[in-house]
Amino acid sequence: MNFNPKFTIINRIRTIHGSLAIEGNTLSEAQITAIMEGKRVIAPPREVQEVKNALAAYDRFDSWIL
Repeated sequence: MNFNPKFTIINRIRTIHGSLAIEGNTLSEAQITAIMEGKRVIAPPREVQEVKNALAAYDRFDSWIL
């Protein structure tokens, strides 16, 4: 099964956005994308760190033993 990397990235951004929004994070998908690309965003540091933590967790999913 082939996956389009562009859709995988979009799905990851939307999933992170939705998950963090439930917890009260106010960052937009555009801001999450910028963080993912290593760019700086103007936002509360706690919210930026939540996005970075979520990205790190997603990067490690394949190594987790279920």
